[in-house]
Amino acid sequence: MNPKLNKFSLIRRANLSKHKLKLKGQITMPQLKASAEEVKAPPVPTAGIYTVRFKGFKPDFSKKKDSVNLNPQLEIVNHPEFNNVPLFDSLNTKAKFNWEPFAACFGCPVVKDADGNFDFPPGRLDGPDNNPKAWTYTGPLLGQEGQVEVSNEPVLDKDTGLATTDKYGRSFIARIKRYLPR
Repeated sequence: MNPKLNKFSLIRRANLSKHKLKLKGQITMPQLKASAEEVKAPPVPTAGIYTVRFKGFKPDFSKKKDSVNLNPQLEIVNHPEFNNVPLFDSLNTKAKFNWEPFAACFGCPVVKDADGNFDFPPGRLDGPDNNPKAWTYTGPLLGQEGQVEVSNEPVLDKDTGLATTDKYGRSFIARIKRYLPR
């Protein structure tokens, strides 16, 4: 018997081959399917004022890795055409001037700590400093509704700066122009 193969590794190999799994650590996955409606991109909201619900943050490092994009997860609510359509904003931690309007939009003031510094966001972001993707938010903003003004901007080619379309064929995108205080 090969010294590298013991009774348990032979049993494991037999079980893996029974379940049609590859022995080199690669696991086959079933074919995923989706309808044409499911893969269709959500509609782009036209310029205007919308009520949005805050669902949480999805933080990640910025491209330069020198700050964090909090990426608030917002969706339009109570709108006949764009209900449940997501809106995106980066809410970068370097753009501190956006903290107060963002919090005020959802009815939560940004408070000062004992040293006079602003604490943002209201509530807590927990997780390791070196891995913002693992951060979780708990606080009063969750589930709150507020109003935002949305503008439409053309999709621009990153290299040429000329108008183009995105991967879904849309020629314009919706951007949050400003957060409206309650």
